Amino acid sequence: MSVLPWLSWFISLGCMLIGAFALIAPRPASVMFGLPDNTAWVQAAGARDIFIGLAVMLVFMHSHFHLLGEVCAATAVVPACDAALTYVHGAKKHALAHLSGMVAVFVYGLLLIWLN
Repeated sequence: MSVLPWLSWFISLGCMLIGAFALIAPRPASVMFGLPDNTAWVQAAGARDIFIGLAVMLVFMHSHFHLLGEVCAATAVVPACDAALTYVHGAKKHALAHLSGMVAVFVYGLLLIWLN
């Protein structure tokens, strides 16, 4: 088995930690996200991130690596929307960070699809 699917374990753990941080400490999380005056939205995004992390982990645990790639590639929509949201609200540097996350998760998903 390739090492590639195991990266999803760390991706899912990272999503859940970021989500928990947004729920527990919404003020600093909203600054990191790029929307410093919108803690309620960032908390909702934190709950969303926890769910994404759990979904990725569950697919990984069932060894459906092709499906895992499809889920990861589809999940790229989330950071794309986050990038658009932060860009519209003037946080252009944060939008670039979200775009880089979108590219990373999309490419990772395509690699999983291609290799499985």
